[in-house]
Amino acid sequence: MAPHPVKSDAAVEVLQYSPGRSGSTMLYHVLQHLGTNVQKTHECVQTEAKVVITYRHPCDVFCSFSRISQDLDGEHDLERSMRRWWNPLVHVTMNRGIRYVRKGYARLQKYLDSDMELCFLRYERFKDDYDYLFNSLEPFLQLSIPRVMRDQVREATSFEKNKSAAAAFGSFKEFDAATLLHGKHLGSGAVDQWRNVCPHWMQRRVEKQLRDEIELYDSLAHRFEFSATSGNATAA
Repeated sequence: MAPHPVKSDAAVEVLQYSPGRSGSTMLYHVLQHLGTNVQKTHECVQTEAKVVITYRHPCDVFCSFSRISQDLDGEHDLERSMRRWWNPLVHVTMNRGIRYVRKGYARLQKYLDSDMELCFLRYERFKDDYDYLFNSLEPFLQLSIPRVMRDQVREATSFEKNKSAAAAFGSFKEFDAATLLHGKHLGSGAVDQWRNVCPHWMQRRVEKQLRDEIELYDSLAHRFEFSATSGNATAA
């Protein structure tokens, strides 16, 4: 289990939302260790708290959901499962995955259309770059995150540490209520894994079915992408 987060008498109230399978648990741990009073959700919730949103390419969300929905260990098992095109279960899982992504992005759109205070963080940008994450959160949450704290949080919430902790559970249905880590929670976390795992016929269908969600993903990345020299990732 990760070390206890820093306590604060004036903790910033934060709601953390993401379409599932978009790096939300990693960010939840980071926000805990920064001393915020954070609540994590995959639903659309009206709140006066600051809202930090993570999002990920819809096709990789689809791929990650397909893995956990079958309780598979990693990409190799998922690739082998997806290539059995003759198995009706493949098509059932594919349709479930498409619906899962659509629901998550529909909720994201509701946040985008709201008047809540939002910060958007793209999974592909922050997963291997903690400084990007800290530099995005500092102005939005009005926190100071010194180097020592950055190093401590990075160590406490690393992918490797969380993957090791998740290994204590044998199935995704088993989880730690404190950390929200499930068994088989973390795969490789790779970017564009769907292009390596999904067969070509599935790639074409998923891209077509998730066209609107991919368009929204691209527009968010263009609109809110953080640059340490040009601004932050908050909504205008």
